[in-house]
Amino acid sequence: MIMNELNNDIVFYMSITMVALTVVVGIVFGIDKARIRI
Repeated sequence: MIMNELNNDIVFYMSITMVALTVVVGIVFGIDKARIRI
Protein backbone atom coordinates (compact mmCIF):
# COMPACT_ATOMS: atom_id res chain seq x y z
CA MET A 1 0.00 0.00 0.00
CA ILE A 2 2.71 2.49 1.00
CA MET A 3 4.83 1.47 -2.00
CA ASN A 4 1.82 1.98 -4.29
CA GLU A 5 1.28 5.52 -2.99
CA LEU A 6 5.00 6.28 -3.32
CA ASN A 7 4.91 4.97 -6.90
CA ASN A 8 1.96 7.24 -7.72
CA ASP A 9 3.84 10.24 -6.28
CA ILE A 10 6.92 9.43 -8.39
CA VAL A 11 4.81 9.14 -11.56
CA PHE A 12 3.01 12.39 -10.66
CA TYR A 13 6.23 14.34 -10.14
CA MET A 14 7.81 12.80 -13.26
CA SER A 15 4.84 13.93 -15.38
CA ILE A 16 5.06 17.45 -13.90
CA THR A 17 8.81 17.52 -14.61
CA MET A 18 8.23 16.42 -18.22
CA VAL A 19 5.62 19.17 -18.73
CA ALA A 20 7.93 21.78 -17.15
CA LEU A 21 10.84 20.69 -19.38
CA THR A 22 8.61 20.85 -22.47
CA VAL A 23 7.50 24.39 -21.57
CA VAL A 24 11.10 25.52 -20.93
CA VAL A 25 12.33 24.01 -24.21
CA GLY A 26 9.42 25.62 -26.09
CA ILE A 27 10.22 29.04 -24.59
CA VAL A 28 13.93 28.67 -25.41
CA PHE A 29 13.21 27.66 -29.04
CA GLY A 30 10.67 30.51 -29.31
CA ILE A 31 13.29 33.02 -28.14
CA ASP A 32 15.84 31.57 -30.59
CA LYS A 33 13.36 31.87 -33.48
CA ALA A 34 12.48 35.45 -32.49
CA ARG A 35 16.19 36.31 -32.29
CA ILE A 36 16.79 34.82 -35.76
CA ARG A 37 13.88 36.85 -37.21
CA ILE A 38 15.26 40.05 -35.71
